Amino acid sequence: MIAAHATPEDYARSRALPAPPEGLEPTLRQASALVDGLLMTATYTPPRPGGPIARRALREATCATVAWWTHTAGPGPRRYDTMAQVRSSGAQVARVGPEAVRILTAAGLLGDPPVRNWGAAWR
Repeated sequence: MIAAHATPEDYARSRALPAPPEGLEPTLRQASALVDGLLMTATYTPPRPGGPIARRALREATCATVAWWTHTAGPGPRRYDTMAQVRSSGAQVARVGPEAVRILTAAGLLGDPPVRNWGAAWR
C-alpha cells in the first residue's frame, strides 16, 4: 500500500477548511502516487534532496493535487507505456495541476535546482 504524503488534517489546514472531508485517505494516497510519478525520472547531484523541506513540498504538492481535482474532473484513468511519454506529453502535469508542479520545482525536487540569482549569470 502506498503511503500518503499528507493526512486529511494536512489537507484541511492547507485549504483553510474547518474540518477534513470524510473519506479523503484514498484520494490522498492516489495523489501521492502521482506526485511520486513526477519524481521518478528526476536526477540530482549529491547530496540528494531530503529532510523537512522535501517532506513539506511533497505534502503541499499532494494537497494541491487533491484541490486541483476538485476543480477538474479528477485524476482520470490514463495509461502510458513509459514515464518519458508522460513527461513529454504533459499529461502528468495535467493530472497533478500547475500548483503542485510549482511547489516541487521550487523545492528542487523535479531534478533541476530552483533558479537563484539568474541575473548574475548574464553579467
